[in-house]
Amino acid sequence: MKKVIISLILSLILLELVSAALINITKTDFTNEPKQAYRLYDGDGISFIDKGKEYVVGIDDIGKTSVKLRSYVYKNDQKEGIILLLDKRFSNKIDFDKDNYYDLKVSLGKLENNSAIIIFEKINEPKTVKGNNTSNNNLTIWRNAVLMGV
Repeated sequence: MKKVIISLILSLILLELVSAALINITKTDFTNEPKQAYRLYDGDGISFIDKGKEYVVGIDDIGKTSVKLRSYVYKNDQKEGIILLLDKRFSNKIDFDKDNYYDLKVSLGKLENNSAIIIFEKINEPKTVKGNNTSNNNLTIWRNAVLMGV
């Protein structure tokens, strides 16, 4: 019984060490430069503070033609997540605080050598009012609905 417990504890410690070694989060500030590009590998990401909350956007998986991003907002020890899929055809806009204004635009610049060049742009763009039936807005709504599993 002691061997099983010790093995479990060692496995958990090793798992934490391995996962911690894979994650490289770069702190950034969009105050002076609202548009920034980063070369990121699986597990890498950026973090920034806006309106008193810390936001983290990181790579969950790099595919052959696309990148899966996972985004978190932290406030008062609570974490809320968003999953995005990026490819070269589309950018994603994120409304972190759900105030009907997009806060960040994320685009895929390039995929090379198991890394991705991700372009982040701090924006303050109002969301389109429902009922505006332009094909681009409908495509964005449908794409985001599919990604969220709705």
